[in-house]
Amino acid sequence: VPKSDGKGRVPAVEVMVSTARIREMIDDPEKTKGLRDAIQQGYVSYGMQTFDQSLMGLLKNNLITFEEALRQSSNPDDFKLKFSGISSTSDLSWDNFEKPAEGGGKQDDKIERF
Repeated sequence: VPKSDGKGRVPAVEVMVSTARIREMIDDPEKTKGLRDAIQQGYVSYGMQTFDQSLMGLLKNNLITFEEALRQSSNPDDFKLKFSGISSTSDLSWDNFEKPAEGGGKQDDKIERF
């Protein structure tokens, strides 16, 4: 994907880990259509991510422009909604994607006594 500064490109990648659930979904044609959701939900536990989640991360780190992210996304209308903070109840995986990693913020070391 072209970088926002115009100097080169940055990779946007989809990552799928071969978990038991993923293997089952690949083996069963009836479940294969749910692979994208399974990948989204595996972001925190397994480090999986959809292509659109990768684009969102690049965008939030100012490595690509919003316009380029839209152009490259698999569903531009859905991507626009997610970027603006609108999500459906089935988007719990995006909620975890939006949260900073644990330990990434300042922690309060104060111990409260009862």
